[in-house]
Amino acid sequence: MLDEPLSALDFKLRKEMQVELKRLQSETGITFIFVTPDQEDAVTMSDRVAVMRDGLILQVGKPREIYDRPCRRFVAEFIGDINILQGRLLSTDADGAKVELDAGYQGKAGLPDSGSEPSGKISVAIRPEQLDLMSESSALTFDCSIRKRSYVGSGFDYEVILVTCEIIIMRLHNRSDVDRSCQVGDQVHLSLADGSLQILAD
Repeated sequence: MLDEPLSALDFKLRKEMQVELKRLQSETGITFIFVTPDQEDAVTMSDRVAVMRDGLILQVGKPREIYDRPCRRFVAEFIGDINILQGRLLSTDADGAKVELDAGYQGKAGLPDSGSEPSGKISVAIRPEQLDLMSESSALTFDCSIRKRSYVGSGFDYEVILVTCEIIIMRLHNRSDVDRSCQVGDQVHLSLADGSLQILAD
């Protein structure tokens, strides 16, 4: 049992100890239970992650499953940055669901693995890095305006406001002319990565 073993370490030593602990676990073959409130430690160190709240396990899975397909709002907000948008369920099938966001976008979304099927009004999660800027509007984009732009070294974080007055975060790496030309106040077109929407159970 490792109870927050990295919490008091500086950034460089923390990274070194992450590698060292994973090496020790691999060499000994012993199961490590790593307790941490730090989302980066959880996904970096683990083969399986259990997200708990008030003593109850809300979701268990591989780090990528927890990150890409959170089943509940608490899990989505705890593991990484997240945008939660409102919409409605149009239909479901074996491959997932079709949803319509209040902001005017229709597309596919993953269903929560919660034992109950959603209906009517729903909350839909999408990660900031799964949004992109497009130079032209299309049926696969929706419109917004840039409210804030922050340089973070590897790229920019954008705070954008939708026609519904919902505010979301978009994260883009230094990679496109469209990205570099955008400024606060600009009207822009957002596209979503295929399969990036996830319906939340609550």
